[in-house]
Amino acid sequence: MASTEKSIKPAIGITMGDPCGIGPEVVVKALADPQVYATCRPLVVGNVFAMEQAVALTGLPVKIKEVNDLTLPGDEPGVIEVVDIHNLNPEDITVGEINPVCGKAAMEWVTKAGQLALAGVVDALATAPLNKEAASLAGYKSIGHMELLQELSKSKLVATMLMAKNLRVVHLSTHRSLSHACDLVKKDRILEYLELTHESFVRYGFKNPRIGTAALNPHGSDGGIMGNEESAEIMPAVKAAQSQGINAVGPVPADIIFHQAIQG
Repeated sequence: MASTEKSIKPAIGITMGDPCGIGPEVVVKALADPQVYATCRPLVVGNVFAMEQAVALTGLPVKIKEVNDLTLPGDEPGVIEVVDIHNLNPEDITVGEINPVCGKAAMEWVTKAGQLALAGVVDALATAPLNKEAASLAGYKSIGHMELLQELSKSKLVATMLMAKNLRVVHLSTHRSLSHACDLVKKDRILEYLELTHESFVRYGFKNPRIGTAALNPHGSDGGIMGNEESAEIMPAVKAAQSQGINAVGPVPADIIFHQAIQG
């Protein structure tokens, strides 16, 4: 871990996001709150000029400081420390426009932040928005944070999880067209993600996590009237997970499962 005896607060690497978008402004507004520094040590990976422009735009009483010594980053409230790899010129920033130069730079900041995390310089990452179209125009095939970090960490299987209070939703697919996402609803893939979800939640401290598996079709297909993915792919995957001792249930229709999850 990046935390030291001098400070038990975790170091959080924050990517600035695409400089043509809202990322710099959002990061500045978040780090202007002293409560952030009370709980962690933030370190921004991005462009110093863009961050200074965001400070000027918001008028908030914070300063931007470029840092090279990462021994104990982000330990001074009111001072936003930035790792700038000098991959973007100020004149290339076109706010409000799709710009492949800025898209490339933003993806390179994600890579740098990931490297800092893998090296133990930071304990976790938080990311401001990318522009996927700009990243694609820059030549990137991995157009999202998850895909890029998966490549960087050489992880075999990863998943996106969204959280809102006690609602936790793990995606079977991310950044796919609807038609492609439906094609990915296969028994083996579902089982892999049920296993990943179970193993992850056990590590998070849940002794016996209960996993609800959503149906694909309206009303869970109504006995095959509206598709057969529930009987042919989802239910066999759930049963296979149960045979491994995983507390999985489903398929549960989408208009029910979220209510059940929120209610506990």
